[in-house]
Amino acid sequence: MEKSYQGRSLKRLIRRLMNVSTLFTILIFSAMIVLILLWLMQPLSQLGSQLVAKSVAREMNAPSFLGEQSIQSLEQLSTDTLAGKAWLDVLQKNERTRYRFPFIDKSSDPMREIYTVTFKITAQSRILYESPERVALLTEPSSLPWNQWLIQYFSTELTIPLMDAEGREVGSVIAGIYPPLMVQILWLITACIVALGSLSFLINYLLCKYLTVPMVRPLKQLRDRIRKVASEDAAVFMEKGIQLDRPYVETLEIAEEANKIVTNIRGYLETARKQTELLKAHQEELEAQKEELEAQNETLEGSQAMIRNTQELVRAKEQSVRRLLDNAGQGFLSFGSNLLIHSEYSAECRDMLQADIANQLFPELLLKEDSEIAFLRELLLKIFEEPEEFQIELYLGLLTEEMQLHNKVIHFEYKLLTEELQHEGAALMQKTMMVILTDITETRRLEQLMEEESKRLKMVVSIVGHYKDFTECLADYESFCDHEIPELLISNKPMETILSELYRELHTYKGNFAIFNLVHTVKELHQAEDQLSVWMHEDEEALTPRILAERMQALNPKAWTETDIDILSTTLGESMAERRDVLIIDKEQLIKIEDLILEELDPLQSRKLVPELRRLRHKPFTELLRMYPDYAVSLAERNDKEIKPFTIEGGDFYVDYGTYHPLARSLIHIIRNMVDHGIETPEDRAAVGKQPAGNLRCAAFIEQEHIIIELEDDGNGLDLDKVMKKALDKGIVTEAQLQHMTMEAISQLIFREELSTNDQITELSGRGIGLTAVRAETDELGGSIEVVTLPGTSTKFIIRIPYMEMKDIPNLAVPDLMQPLLQKTVSYLNEAMEEEEWVYKQDLRSDPAGKLMLLPVTAYVKLKGTLKGLFVLTADEGTANRLFQQLLIGGTQGQEIKSCDREDAMAEAVNTIVGNSLAAFEDYDPYVKIDPPVTVAALTAALTYPSAEIWTSELSSGQAHSQMGIRLVLMSENYSD
Repeated sequence: MEKSYQGRSLKRLIRRLMNVSTLFTILIFSAMIVLILLWLMQPLSQLGSQLVAKSVAREMNAPSFLGEQSIQSLEQLSTDTLAGKAWLDVLQKNERTRYRFPFIDKSSDPMREIYTVTFKITAQSRILYESPERVALLTEPSSLPWNQWLIQYFSTELTIPLMDAEGREVGSVIAGIYPPLMVQILWLITACIVALGSLSFLINYLLCKYLTVPMVRPLKQLRDRIRKVASEDAAVFMEKGIQLDRPYVETLEIAEEANKIVTNIRGYLETARKQTELLKAHQEELEAQKEELEAQNETLEGSQAMIRNTQELVRAKEQSVRRLLDNAGQGFLSFGSNLLIHSEYSAECRDMLQADIANQLFPELLLKEDSEIAFLRELLLKIFEEPEEFQIELYLGLLTEEMQLHNKVIHFEYKLLTEELQHEGAALMQKTMMVILTDITETRRLEQLMEEESKRLKMVVSIVGHYKDFTECLADYESFCDHEIPELLISNKPMETILSELYRELHTYKGNFAIFNLVHTVKELHQAEDQLSVWMHEDEEALTPRILAERMQALNPKAWTETDIDILSTTLGESMAERRDVLIIDKEQLIKIEDLILEELDPLQSRKLVPELRRLRHKPFTELLRMYPDYAVSLAERNDKEIKPFTIEGGDFYVDYGTYHPLARSLIHIIRNMVDHGIETPEDRAAVGKQPAGNLRCAAFIEQEHIIIELEDDGNGLDLDKVMKKALDKGIVTEAQLQHMTMEAISQLIFREELSTNDQITELSGRGIGLTAVRAETDELGGSIEVVTLPGTSTKFIIRIPYMEMKDIPNLAVPDLMQPLLQKTVSYLNEAMEEEEWVYKQDLRSDPAGKLMLLPVTAYVKLKGTLKGLFVLTADEGTANRLFQQLLIGGTQGQEIKSCDREDAMAEAVNTIVGNSLAAFEDYDPYVKIDPPVTVAALTAALTYPSAEIWTSELSSGQAHSQMGIRLVLMSENYSD
């Protein structure tokens, strides 16, 4: 009975392969056609856009068009006229194409319409017409990403200028083929291709089903012959083999190979018979050898007794040596070229390594990282294989000499032992590595205490030498913790901006405190930067301002300086901060005194006192930079580099300390980068022909009302290739953007946040935030930074910031003050009330009678400081109503307007006008204070100011019963009404 097998069928496999091949061919061919169509349809869309745009532009530029529209130039074209509306109607019809589907739509059915083109026509910055579909495409993107991409791909609008008779451009025609139309055409063609491909695949499937039958017929014949052979006598099969009738070449080859197998089997049977006879002969020979071995065994037992006695003697010697090594205070172990530790090792090794180390691999016993283990294994193998003594010494110098294991500091000493062995008459050299382990934990602890004491003394010396700078830096930091951090946390800035500003400030303070060697404070700030870096990558919804405030309160940044301050107090005494010969006034207190003078004193006294008070905050610019030379030299020494001592060039001009101090603090990042990235080690400098000690230069001078700060080193310059690579890795720029960037633009990338050419984060650099802080402070002052670098030679930072020189308060005549008020008032009213055109009805005049005449609705602000008085804006109710409608509710008509609404509109207007007017006097504005606006509502009012000077002017908008006026009341300190 024949057995039926379930499994893979050759017929089905052939059929499946043919179907898959056909399907793959159809898919590739269809995709190629779609891609070619996609490629061809864009230029066709561009060509159509060009033809449509040129056609419309040609029509509008033609003289006949001006005649049809009854205008002199296209600037006068309007779509509100009959001719304009007719032209607009024709234009809108041209946007659509009417059609019928053959065999689907009847002749009596209405024509279908589809948008084919879109227009945007402008004249003198006015949009005459813009297709609604174009606006929808710009404001309502498709929810399907592929569809939106195709729409953008087919958006091929073309702009043709509209010219007047003199050849001036007065407008433009923007036209394009409607992108969704092109997308629909593409999808329709794609659907047709898919349908044709599916039909082709179905036909191929049917053909494959019937063509595979004759292909497997020869294999069935071979199967039948083999089944017949299996059912007959095996001897007949061995004699005749397999014979086929009219076989195919492939099946005949299979039959012949089967017959060869039969022939080989006959040969194997004959060989097996001969080997059986040989085995019998060998068995007899083995019996004789067994008797001989029994005699030799008796001799070996006597020799083994002698060997056991010798081993006992060796074991006793070994125990003596082991006791000596176990009590030597050091650990001893050894291993061979297989790196397995020998079982003979001292007890100290077990105590130091806290494990039974016998037969363990030496690299895996010490290290955890795979890369480190691989390096040590390769290095040890090279030592065992290297024949040259000097090369072995070099490799031994690369081995780890000191490591911390299980809270102990272990020192390793390596000795390579060589022993000559005899093997088969030849001398062989066997190498063994002996390792001596010494616990130096206590030694390192004492060295650490000495290092901490050295750092403490350095901190004390630095602070004593720059005590004034230190106290100012500490006061700034405490002010930052007490005031700036809480203000930043309650501000309305985005969380990303808040975290970024905190990050920059803490990074800057870390650099400032490092100048004075405040080790504990710098460490706390460095850890805080790590924490902020983690917070900056949290979800913005999860990190709310309240949560951030709680976290900052838990960190308690003000307490980070306490350890160093305690050390300083212990060293110098509790009275170190007392300065009895100096009156110290806080900067905020000076500002409060200045505000009080402007508030309480008359203008003449304010003009005399305020400038002098502000000069108390001014210092020579060089004082802002004086700590950097010493810090740069000491920082270089700590990093095994050399810098020649240098001084600040220039900087003898006076500046407002509070204004420029944040920028000066941030320059620490440039100094640190110059030492870390710029200046090379003495060896590297000598290799390129430079002096071992590097040069830093810092200069400050005035040029064209700007302060120029130059920081320069003669190091190896910026590695612009590395800057570009880091910028690409961080996603700051793209390859396409880099191709169009100049070297100067590439050098500016170092100021981008989180970009650093240092691969490791250290206390000096690596976070990519330091230079960002410099850029932020420079931008805050309205300045700029230029970077000039020569590879291998030097790098120069040129910072240019405005010089805010202290000036006396100017004296302004009343007409000079009133003129901006008049202009700003008219400008504001024309902008707020677009449908009216306001002008001066009366020139500026003074009222000697001291009478202040008011209209029904009035708003005024009180001026204090160097200018004391009132600015009054008064109007009739109708004008105030129209101002409210335009200003507050966007021109809504028919809504009841209350008295408070009119007053609010007038208050908003007077506040804006005064603020804009004073801004025109840059030297005068800081000395004038403005109270909140006050409103008055009365049918008629007249106020008397006997000791005041009143200036008035009336305004008009050309509308009947429209009244508005401004009044400026300049007075001494008292007036009556």
